[in-house]
Amino acid sequence: MAKKVVKGAAALKQDEKIESLEKKIDDHYEDLSGKVDHLDTRVRKVEHRVDYLWGSDLEKSMPKRIGTYLNTKMGMRNHTFLYSSLHDMDRELMQSLHRASDDGLLTHEEYSRMFDTDLIVKAFTSDKKEVWIALEISSTINDDDIERALKSADIIRRIQGKQSIAAVAGYVVPDQQADRAEKMNVEVIVVNERV
Repeated sequence: MAKKVVKGAAALKQDEKIESLEKKIDDHYEDLSGKVDHLDTRVRKVEHRVDYLWGSDLEKSMPKRIGTYLNTKMGMRNHTFLYSSLHDMDRELMQSLHRASDDGLLTHEEYSRMFDTDLIVKAFTSDKKEVWIALEISSTINDDDIERALKSADIIRRIQGKQSIAAVAGYVVPDQQADRAEKMNVEVIVVNERV
């Protein structure tokens, strides 16, 4: 009988060791889980910042890139920048926006929208028709970019009386946004990604 008590004590001691190890594992798991969650949050922030920087860089480089696209893909010639982050707004365009705002033809939101448009370009078709392009630029195109381009193109059409095209440009255009842009007659420019 004494052997059973000793064996029972050894088993009891073994159970205590197992419980202690299980507690340590649980503590480490909770600590590790917290660290993984923290890292996940930080990675998402970094991804967002990188996406923002790529988009900002693309906005600055797009005026250099757009000419080739307009010529080869859209058959447009003789483009002129009317507004971008690198170009002041064209004087005539600005004056027409001021007049339209003063005359109540533009809401304050629409007036601001024109100054928030990433790039406004005037170009000519092969048969010499003047076309204005309202372009929204992002690293990854989303629904808001499409909506903003459409609003800007509509304002140009109403205020300037010019044929206008809504366009979006980005490194990434998800299938859902590409389909939506096509349905809404928005030109999509996929830019070769910089590495």
